[in-house]
Amino acid sequence: MQIQKLVLLFFLNLLILISPVVNAEDSTKIDINTADAVTLEKLWGVGPQKSAAIVEFRDENGMFESIDDLKKVKGIGQKTIDENQDKIEVIIPEKTTEISEPQVSEEETVSPQNDESPTETNVENPEVTDEEVKVETGESEAVEVENSKEN
Repeated sequence: MQIQKLVLLFFLNLLILISPVVNAEDSTKIDINTADAVTLEKLWGVGPQKSAAIVEFRDENGMFESIDDLKKVKGIGQKTIDENQDKIEVIIPEKTTEISEPQVSEEETVSPQNDESPTETNVENPEVTDEEVKVETGESEAVEVENSKEN
């Protein structure tokens, strides 16, 4: 008799320890806006055809706004919704607006050297201005020589 009580207590304790693990799977809700067809099949009364119909409806019509929107899917009725009420959730993602930086091309880039009016930048080397290129190539000297001949 003593052994039977010990065995019974052992199994009761084991059952108590295992039951939260078994029920943990049931406590996770399924978001009908993101679940795939295989996940939707875990719901009561939803097999491969109905889960495919839910995904297809969602793809064609947009996200569900409430659990009751499932009634709009062919083959899903109020009984299916009632049986799965505690297993379903509807999460509607927030709409985010991305703000992008304005795009500036190299041709539009102007870098003022000082408080004077800005000079255009050289496309080949944006850090070198056209005036600096003329000085390096000797073009400004030629202009100065021509100007001095005129005077």
